[in-house]
Amino acid sequence: MEKEKELLKRIRLLEAERDSLSREIDSFHSREEFYRELVEKSRNGVSLLDTSGNILFCNTAMVELLGYDSSEELINKNAFNLVQDEFREQARNQFKKLFEYGEIHNVLIQLVCKNGRKLGVEFTANLIYDDAGNPVRITGSFHPIPDRYFRQQQLSESEARYRSVFETNRAVKLIIDPKDGRILDANRQACKFYKYSRREMLEQNIKNINVLPAKAVQEKLSLAGEGKESHFHFKHRLADGVVRDVEVYTSPLEWGGKKV
Repeated sequence: MEKEKELLKRIRLLEAERDSLSREIDSFHSREEFYRELVEKSRNGVSLLDTSGNILFCNTAMVELLGYDSSEELINKNAFNLVQDEFREQARNQFKKLFEYGEIHNVLIQLVCKNGRKLGVEFTANLIYDDAGNPVRITGSFHPIPDRYFRQQQLSESEARYRSVFETNRAVKLIIDPKDGRILDANRQACKFYKYSRREMLEQNIKNINVLPAKAVQEKLSLAGEGKESHFHFKHRLADGVVRDVEVYTSPLEWGGKKV
């Protein structure tokens, strides 16, 4: 009798565990269905990649934004092959950054649609880890950027990178208007060398620093501005009156819409 009671007790426990597991499975499927529907309804392109960048899943928005007929055309493609050539190195650098920090946000890149049209997007990605803490998958999403805004953002980022390189360069750097010799910008090293503050430096004209006659300086500026010469030897006067021999290398660039 006691054995029967114990057996019935175990049967009831097993039934309870079965019912609990069934509810958990139903709940899991319900959540999975909810998230899948959420992803499918998103206007952003959403994808799941393996750790090599191969596409395992993509939503309808991604298919439509890139001009493909179905997700099957994108599955197993490597995401880097969708990136426009001049942005591919940047994309690979961001990929390395993703594995270093676990996430990347608001990365501006250009994708290539099926018909060859270029699509500027803002891209975000996160790593998915297994129980041991190893990265196993990548979730990515992007939204398209209007061409005009994309170009403006690119220009801003380019200017920021240039400013960073310009300011931190250990060489003396001056930006000079070749038409009249005005100093338009100077990095910290230039201010230190010429012994002027930056404000004072931007009030200077290279003709006042170069000891050559103004006409001769203007001739050299014209040669440099036209790219006919790029290497010069001059004597420059510092703020304290000391004259120093300098070796100058020039290269033309765009500055505020004009050549300097």
